[in-house]
Amino acid sequence: MVRKFEEERAEDLGKAAKTLYAKGKSIRAISEQIGASRSYVHRILMRARTEHLATMVSQRRIAQGNDPLPPGNVISMGAISLHNRRSFH
Repeated sequence: MVRKFEEERAEDLGKAAKTLYAKGKSIRAISEQIGASRSYVHRILMRARTEHLATMVSQRRIAQGNDPLPPGNVISMGAISLHNRRSFH
């Protein structure tokens, strides 16, 4: 895989993209503003979302304790959803 940006620049672009997206900017507007392709911005944002979901599921699981989870539990469904996303990307 060819690296489009050096690691430090990529981190800066990632932070900028996440900040702008949180402010309600579209992927197209973000890509124009930071000077990266729409697909690059989309990948950054999807990676951040997946990391956030993994953290959220883990925090809920810790709060739940070590007891087995009943079928249909929010944590179980979140983990399944997260697993399915990772399988396709």
